Amino acid sequence: MRVDQIPVGEIVLEAEDLQMIMTFGVTMSGSYHDLLTLKEYLINDPRYKVIWKSISPVHLRVVKRDQWDEFQRWRENRRA
Repeated sequence: MRVDQIPVGEIVLEAEDLQMIMTFGVTMSGSYHDLLTLKEYLINDPRYKVIWKSISPVHLRVVKRDQWDEFQRWRENRRA
């Protein structure tokens, strides 16, 4: 069995395996109040270093590839 095929529940980690410093990004959605509350909670926890970046107040739109042209026309009409 290849390593990438081992079920997560069968992976055994030792305490030493968990001591390396890691960085990961998280995208979250919620009310601005909820996100600020979470930010303050994490900032006040000395275990974490928080980099706060708000990407946009506009909701992301996901479209299928075959709907891209239709989306572009909709977006152009919306601007007019």
